[in-house]
Amino acid sequence: AIKVENYVLKKYNKWFFYLVFIALYILGIISLSYVVSNGFTEYYYISHGSGESMYPTFIEGDKVMVETKVFKIEEIKRGMIVTVKCEDIYGEKSNDSHGKIKTMQKRVIGLPGEIIKIERGIVYINGNKLNEPWVYYDPEILEQLNDTSIYIYSKHHSWIENDSFAGFIKDTVIVLDYKNNAHIISVPQYKIPGTHFYLLGDNRFHSSDSRRYGTFNINDIKSKALYIKRPLARMRNLIH
Repeated sequence: AIKVENYVLKKYNKWFFYLVFIALYILGIISLSYVVSNGFTEYYYISHGSGESMYPTFIEGDKVMVETKVFKIEEIKRGMIVTVKCEDIYGEKSNDSHGKIKTMQKRVIGLPGEIIKIERGIVYINGNKLNEPWVYYDPEILEQLNDTSIYIYSKHHSWIENDSFAGFIKDTVIVLDYKNNAHIISVPQYKIPGTHFYLLGDNRFHSSDSRRYGTFNINDIKSKALYIKRPLARMRNLIH
């Protein structure tokens, strides 16, 4: 039989293993720091119906890459698309069939401390009209805006006999289309609280957003959209 002697690391081999261990330790610290400051990236798909409020930015089948982290107020910019927890008009959590809190994707329009006003779908920030290259106005609804007979002016927390519109801010203007569906057209001047954001859907007349749910606290923002990855024909950057 062949006798195998115990192998003893030479001095230079010991130093090699020490250097590898130190390098891996430093790499781990750097990676942890990056995750803490930059968050994780993940993907979600736009399913049937879920992308209507963000049309044409999102359509069914889009695969969207998002960054998930705990955001600071200064990190949220106007024009970003963010994912937020969804609450109903009474402030209660809205859950899906599995009991999980629903989320929705909306665009950041108003920032903390700003005064926002919406007139016939047009947004004004601190008295100035906001340029929104991403917004889409349903032409059928636009045709109806001149027919004031179909306008409904909401009152605070109760109006007509329809509870589905309870909670709208007083003097919100709502128009009913030919199918008797309600669309929010105008919202009176409102100052956004210090840690909150005003979010709207790009498909302006077909979106439940801050006009219905109110402003969203920074803690409600769970991720921001980075880009559309699939399909290839729709691949594009979403950072503004």
